[in-house]
Amino acid sequence: MAERFKNLCKYAILPLMLTYLQAIILGAVQGITELFPISSLGHSIILPTLLGWKIDQGADFFLIFLVATHFATALVLFIYFWKDWKRIILGLLRSIKHITIANLSAEHKADARLGWLLVVGTVPAGLLGLLFQNKLQALFASPKYVSIFLICNGLVLFGAEYLRKRKEKMIKGQVKNPPSLTSFRDTPFKKGESNAEIPLVKGVAEAKPRSGDLQDSRFHGNDKNGRNDKQLSWANSFKVGLAQALALIPGFSRTGSALGGGLLVGLDHEEAARFAFLLATPIIGAAAALKLPHFLLHIHSYPAGSIFVGAIAAAICAYFSVKFLLKYFKTKTLTPFAVYCILAGAASTAFFFLK
Repeated sequence: MAERFKNLCKYAILPLMLTYLQAIILGAVQGITELFPISSLGHSIILPTLLGWKIDQGADFFLIFLVATHFATALVLFIYFWKDWKRIILGLLRSIKHITIANLSAEHKADARLGWLLVVGTVPAGLLGLLFQNKLQALFASPKYVSIFLICNGLVLFGAEYLRKRKEKMIKGQVKNPPSLTSFRDTPFKKGESNAEIPLVKGVAEAKPRSGDLQDSRFHGNDKNGRNDKQLSWANSFKVGLAQALALIPGFSRTGSALGGGLLVGLDHEEAARFAFLLATPIIGAAAALKLPHFLLHIHSYPAGSIFVGAIAAAICAYFSVKFLLKYFKTKTLTPFAVYCILAGAASTAFFFLK
């Protein structure tokens, strides 16, 4: 009885550690920074300390809060790309039924191929996350470390942009009409081939793509530089997954790492962003789903109001973030985010070490 009373008293003060206003702010920040390449976990660790909030970031409650906001973000991504996911899932099921992708129609082959590319890209982060995530976060999840890694995240984004530009210059200098790595197509277009048979990087061949879907000149046979299309390889998808695994260290961005990896294997900014968002959905959703049953079983022990409010704020901000970023990366680069990470990380590092 005494132990039960002690636990009730413990959980009774938890809402005071994260008010509704704080939950809304942290949820909104998570929804934005999870998709912007600037590290959501890093901001969730640094921001409360900078604002002087008395929050125990090592408590089960705060972990559940972060899990709930991540799950809300993954759910928004899944709903936003529902048409894509529907076709991807059906493509995967068809490929399993026929044992091979080769026996499928051109459209279904594109869907199945993208699905398996996402599976391949998810393996590195999923496996390394199961083995090392808790250890890495326990080791480095302090504001001082995170501030330094936020600077490193900015340098990674800068490096990805630099290497992409360098690679493009080398290709243009060596071959007059070089192949592009920016679609999932095996060979150049053949005579008589229709648009419906041409798989885009998004993996879904739609004659009339919905708002937010990739719309690219490659849909008509060549990209803006006049290059013929070639497919993204399984090995390159695995490399993007390895890059995404860098986000297991607090301060590194999952989106930023995957975007950088996509640029380095030949995707353009718009395609890399879409692939990163599709790749993030299963990894974030699975990680959250593993933790949520514990929350639901012990919901009476936590201030559920703050958690749900934070999750709703994260979902709303995630929706507008993905809409903005898909338009942004049609013409823009990672450079502004790299500058932000370096400046924010440097300012936070100075604050924590001079405090």
